[in-house]
Amino acid sequence: IRCVVATGRMLREMDRLPMGDVTFDAYITMNGQRTLDENRQHLDSMPLEGKAKEYALELFRNREIPVILVEEDRLYLNFENQRVIDVQTSISSKVPPVGTYDGAPLYQACVYVTREEESILDPIRDFCQVTRWHPDGVDLIAKGGGKRSAILRLLDKMGILPEETIAFGDGENDMGMLELAGIGVAMGNAEEQVRKIADYVTSDIDEDGLEKALKHFQ
Repeated sequence: IRCVVATGRMLREMDRLPMGDVTFDAYITMNGQRTLDENRQHLDSMPLEGKAKEYALELFRNREIPVILVEEDRLYLNFENQRVIDVQTSISSKVPPVGTYDGAPLYQACVYVTREEESILDPIRDFCQVTRWHPDGVDLIAKGGGKRSAILRLLDKMGILPEETIAFGDGENDMGMLELAGIGVAMGNAEEQVRKIADYVTSDIDEDGLEKALKHFQ
């Protein structure tokens, strides 16, 4: 059994979580934009480029809405407000420092917009993928990117078929992954649309939902 984490976080963020000594056979980070092997060495990546990158930088520099830029080992805000503080607290993550772009490759931009405000991103949808991970936050990633496509490329390298996998998720950015897997499990705390497309719904993550689902399917 190969155990892989597929997260919207960069590796440094994930390492701050209370995960003890848990290790993985591969690390799909930044919503599929950078994949590392069991030794945390580079396997695959899809940085933002062209018009997608230009638009992300324009949003960042205009400072009309909060935006985080994510590089390989660095993430930083254009400015901080109460929405940023509330969202980061809800996902057990620190508020990143305010910083400036210095030319390094960008893997994603985290944009703090509600569903009602999301239309501001319409001009860029032909050039990048918008994936929601929080009621007040979306990620801009490379067109054709995301967890699903990164998982497919990794499975091909491992010689494993999608139908031989089980995946767990709770956010909209997990839906493609859950639909791809042989068994897609929604956590009890998952959003309603995620629960609807899952093959199985387990308990809340804080109620040992992951363990309960594994025992159910063992």
